[in-house]
Amino acid sequence: MYLKKFLVRLIISLLVLFQCFVLGIYFRSTHDGVNTLVSVELQSYYALPISSRDTLYFDDSSVDSIQLMSDNMSSVITHRTQMGRRVSRENLVQVAFPVRKLVLQQKPLLQLLSRHEKGISKRCSINAQHLSELDYYAKKHSVVDEGYNEVMRYRAFLLQSYTDDKRLLQKLRYFLAVDKSKKDKRKRKFRAYRHTDYRVNGGELR
Repeated sequence: MYLKKFLVRLIISLLVLFQCFVLGIYFRSTHDGVNTLVSVELQSYYALPISSRDTLYFDDSSVDSIQLMSDNMSSVITHRTQMGRRVSRENLVQVAFPVRKLVLQQKPLLQLLSRHEKGISKRCSINAQHLSELDYYAKKHSVVDEGYNEVMRYRAFLLQSYTDDKRLLQKLRYFLAVDKSKKDKRKRKFRAYRHTDYRVNGGELR
């Protein structure tokens, strides 16, 4: 009888010690940041050198089209945020983002550029017509008219957008025209390279 009680107490004691061991591992992991959820931000864009001085930048929002393009890198950066899990004490984080190619090769890249050139050209034509209408409005109205200031602010915004598009269109058309004029296209190789920057909870991931 005494032996039976001793065995029961021993088993209970071992179970309590095992629970303390498991809790100790859990709180140690939590303290070290392992297994904790973190917010991971991905900033990404593609860069296409078109000459020794010029580079065009575009977003990676889509795999089969370009949504944004500019000669100013900060204008096209794609921001994505996902929740991830820290899986080691060496700041290794597990997170899932959309897959994109690190390098866009010449042939598919030319197709993307040609389609985007048509889109920019169409947008420039539409905006030029809108600006013409706004110029007519500015001649017929003055600051005393209701809504005049709002219309002029919109005109200034549209004019800046139109100017940027025209400058970009000129560079893009020149680049595409040079490519078409090459008799031996094997001599001219170009690619667009994807650049990425990860941040965890607002800080840069090391």
